[in-house]
Amino acid sequence: MIKGHTKIELFNAETGKIEKTYEKDNLVTNAVQYLIAAQNMMGKVMNQSVFPIATNALGSLMLFNNTLEEAADNVAFPSNAKLVGYGDRDSNTTDPMRGSLNSIESHATDTGYVSVWDFGTAQGNGTIKAIALTNKYAGANPFQRQFYLDSVSDTNVNDSLEHNARILFLKDEYVYWLRSDGKTVQKCRMDLYQAKVNDLSYNDLAKTAIDVTTLDPPSHEGLQVSNPYQYWLPGYDGYIYFITQNNRVNTYTYYGNTYHDYHFDEKNDSGDAKIYVTKYKYSDLSFSAEAEQEITLAGVHLTNRREGSMIIRNNHLYARGSDEKSIYVIDLANIADIKLFKTQNDGTIQNMCPLLYNGGIQYQYDYRVDGTTYTKVGFLYEDGTYSEEATTGGPVANPCIAFLDDKVLATYHYDGYYDNDRIRTVFRAAYLGTINNLSSPITKNASQTMKVTYTLTDKEDSDETV
Repeated sequence: MIKGHTKIELFNAETGKIEKTYEKDNLVTNAVQYLIAAQNMMGKVMNQSVFPIATNALGSLMLFNNTLEEAADNVAFPSNAKLVGYGDRDSNTTDPMRGSLNSIESHATDTGYVSVWDFGTAQGNGTIKAIALTNKYAGANPFQRQFYLDSVSDTNVNDSLEHNARILFLKDEYVYWLRSDGKTVQKCRMDLYQAKVNDLSYNDLAKTAIDVTTLDPPSHEGLQVSNPYQYWLPGYDGYIYFITQNNRVNTYTYYGNTYHDYHFDEKNDSGDAKIYVTKYKYSDLSFSAEAEQEITLAGVHLTNRREGSMIIRNNHLYARGSDEKSIYVIDLANIADIKLFKTQNDGTIQNMCPLLYNGGIQYQYDYRVDGTTYTKVGFLYEDGTYSEEATTGGPVANPCIAFLDDKVLATYHYDGYYDNDRIRTVFRAAYLGTINNLSSPITKNASQTMKVTYTLTDKEDSDETV
């Protein structure tokens, strides 16, 4: 178990005298444990991205202008708070929001680690209501480091683990996933709270996968379900959704014989789209299936059904439009409630991911200006509103093949390279590793400098929780 403590000091830039001091113990979320849990699905830990925890998994700082929900499971980048400042494990002289790590004062202790960040007069100005630690890769620019793509490595993986599975959910210290056959559900136990602040690696992961059940997808003639990312959507509401779209049969006669051509997941540039939805209940681990629903979506034009073209979040379906430049937001409890989001600058949507803790998704699109391609990242909410980077976009790491939820921060996919098991690990960099809501807001201005001291301490589980 890791505990956190924050100290903030504001100094008069001319005299160097302290004008305000703030100290408080704070919540350490389950982010690190979820990172470790995801690695139960592979035989290699992301050491360079996670360990040591103090300088990697919790190696950067984010400052927010609004409070954050203090919950251990609140690990996703917030939608209700904007960044005031941030800092990574390096120094900075150009970014007005980024402070510099004080490498002289940052150090390991007998029971943990102390990280110190300095903010000059031009850095981190504004009202601060919450502070959080995050991954070292996010601290340089949380806007553009939503994901971090770990290096490809050839590694031997445990035979019981799945190379290209889809993580479904976490429950009762187990991570559950769907194998690449699109039917078999497996689980593996998480070993939580064992890693220490200064550990260099963590190799005591449980690696024995257990078969749980075999899902029975709808029996549409000719439908192949071997890709778990294309059809199976975790709803984060106690259900897994199996969805196809615009299914049809073309019947014709040839030399007196009748034949049937089955077409699935076609796009529709006109007319009303149809989706076919089956729900599987996982909240009670029964995985019982409800009857398939055929739903007509009035005025909706969908792109062809493929990996990442749909996401379900909080009983809302986010579906990419046929023009590839729009996203439909559909309330599955009231299918007449359909909202349409269109990208700015005639941008083409590249990815969608369910990353927001309180609903909504993250999207990414490319657009061109004077022959140059730029990228924007934004958040789309279930009421159809959105927010995104205000400045001209820049290059970002592409989101991973497995779209993530608000708990499972890391995943990987099998990269099949000759005879080697080549594993590519991917994770969400700008997560909430700790949460400290200030008892009273602190406002920093251009006449002040600021020092943030963050102490992480290893504690026994029996110690008082902060």
